[in-house]
Amino acid sequence: MRRLAAATTAVLTAVALAACSGEDDSSPEPSAVRAPASTTATTTTTEATTEAATEAAPDDRLPTIAEYAATLAYAADLGGAAITKRPDGAEREGTAYAETTPGQTLRMTKPDGERAACSLGAVADFDGEAVLITAGHCGPVSTEYSEVVPSSGAESRIGQAVVSTNPGQENRGTTTTMDASIVSTAAKTGGFDPRIGGHYAVTGVADPSTITTRDEICKYSAKTGETCGKALAATDSYLRAGTYSVKGDSGSPAYIKTGENTVLLVGFLSSSPTEANNVADFALAYPIYTKYGLDLPDEATSAPRGSAPQPADPATSLSSAAPFDAASEAPAPPTGVTLGAGYKWQLTGPFATVSTCDQNADRQPALTSECFSLSDGGVYFWNAVQAG
Repeated sequence: MRRLAAATTAVLTAVALAACSGEDDSSPEPSAVRAPASTTATTTTTEATTEAATEAAPDDRLPTIAEYAATLAYAADLGGAAITKRPDGAEREGTAYAETTPGQTLRMTKPDGERAACSLGAVADFDGEAVLITAGHCGPVSTEYSEVVPSSGAESRIGQAVVSTNPGQENRGTTTTMDASIVSTAAKTGGFDPRIGGHYAVTGVADPSTITTRDEICKYSAKTGETCGKALAATDSYLRAGTYSVKGDSGSPAYIKTGENTVLLVGFLSSSPTEANNVADFALAYPIYTKYGLDLPDEATSAPRGSAPQPADPATSLSSAAPFDAASEAPAPPTGVTLGAGYKWQLTGPFATVSTCDQNADRQPALTSECFSLSDGGVYFWNAVQAG
């Protein structure tokens, strides 16, 4: 995938994405749109797209979210009746991969300094650049995103949210605002593995009109891994399914399996109605990709294919990742200053921004160093304190 110079990527991405974000724009469709294999639709292939030629039978159609919420099945599904696959083992603290991978933990520092964590939904292509997709409620525009390095436990910066839309707590049955963030990779080092969970190759973006009540929807997330359930209801912007999820899974990808290692991308985890963990609403991928002119990654981004089977879950649990040691990574304390008897240098931090670090350093009664950033995304300074 072509990568622009890091100094200009975020700006150019923000401008270009903003230019194609108008509601009336006719952005091109993703180049690999497929109908789910489990529907009765047949497909006609062209060079640019594969479009559904027939529609699903009327009795297979998904009801609207409002219609579904009025059914007797709704309460049972909130209790877990629609789930077909529950979490495999205990809930994880989060997950990290050797390369940036959908389903991993993303850590955010919002413009106001608030810290949070979500899951990565997709690696996408925007005019030759790699961008990431997650939920919009994970952070507004200018939120800083980072990932955990499995070998060290440190955080490594990725880039900023250049687009972020968030419908808040509105009913997913009525809102048309998509819960989606697009994140620049201007600050990222290292590669990408666009396979979901490092396992499922995304071969297309599902046309929402082809999804029926007979489809099984799966999602892969940082905290609960792969869970699956029945497709329950939909609007033009959201799909509701019986998939188990918890806080920290937001932004994770939903998909329909088309083979042992292949899937169609359906959407990104937005929320759970009435905060029920057994039912989830997903912002549909198709309108997001279409509105912002996104596409599937090209071959330069794809992980190498081989004859050896891929592991089911190559993730590293954050609870088992090597802990980050700020003192071992920090530059040496100031050497041109002689501390008085009974004083020593102490590392102080982390702070979310350099300005916050400077403010805290200025309030110290003794000597301090300049503020500096470390790979965990935090900002630190050396502070002269009394020993003992």
